[in-house]
Amino acid sequence: MKINKLITKLFMVLTLLVPMALNVSCVGEIEDAAKDSTLTSVYNPGGVFFSGLHSLKAISHNRIEVYFYPAQGGCEKYNYIIHYANASVTVPSDVLTPDYRGLLMHTLTGLDQAYSYTIRMDDEDQETGGKIETNVTLQA
Repeated sequence: MKINKLITKLFMVLTLLVPMALNVSCVGEIEDAAKDSTLTSVYNPGGVFFSGLHSLKAISHNRIEVYFYPAQGGCEKYNYIIHYANASVTVPSDVLTPDYRGLLMHTLTGLDQAYSYTIRMDDEDQETGGKIETNVTLQA
């Protein structure tokens, strides 16, 4: 009888601790900081449209997946610049492939789970060097 009570208590403790341990392992929390008015595409007089960030997904304690729709128009070859913390990374469109939703994805690595990151994107036309700066930011 005492063993059954002990097993029941152990099971109850594990059901509380396991979800908490899994929750701690992610980078911060994902929070949509974009207002409805910021979700419109940015138009460049060169004919390039880019809407910026679509969503973020924390996939481990130090990595975040950044999702965005491809830019349209212009030369169709772009550099996507992802700004976060005091850093930025440039990703050429040649190395990205759209998923089933038409979204492109890049994984940010080497992040610190003790920090909350504000992430923003720009688009640069590889041929003309024209740059589109978006005002869509998301928190992670």
